[in-house]
Amino acid sequence: MSNLLSFHVDPSTGDIEFDEHQRLRIVDGIEAQAQRLRLRLATRLGEWFLDNTFGVPWLALVEKGTDDRLIEAEIRKALMADDQVKLVESIRLSRLPNRVLHIEFEVRLENGEQVAEEVDVE
Repeated sequence: MSNLLSFHVDPSTGDIEFDEHQRLRIVDGIEAQAQRLRLRLATRLGEWFLDNTFGVPWLALVEKGTDDRLIEAEIRKALMADDQVKLVESIRLSRLPNRVLHIEFEVRLENGEQVAEEVDVE
C-alpha cells in the first residue's frame, strides 16, 4: 500500500482532531485505510461534492422493510469501490435504537492486510 496519510477524524463525533501540541493529528497506513472505509460507509451517496459516486445510497435504503440483503449488497459495493479493497470477508448489521444501523465489516486489502472495523449510520 502506498504511504496513505490523512487527517484523523474522530469516529464518534466526525470532527478532525488535534494532538497534544495542537497540531492536526495525522493517521497513516492501515489506520488511514480503516478510517477511509468508515467514512465511505457513513457518507450518503452524492453528499460529497468532490465525488458524487462516494458513499452508500442510504436515502433509498432507509425505507421501512428494506431487506438486509439489499443493504449488505450496497455496503459491499461501496467497500469494493475502494481501490485498495480486494475482498469483503464479512458484513454484520445490527439495528440500534433511534434508527441507527450498526455495521461491522472485515475486508482484505490488495497488500494482504485485513481491516476489521465498525461504523454507526444514522
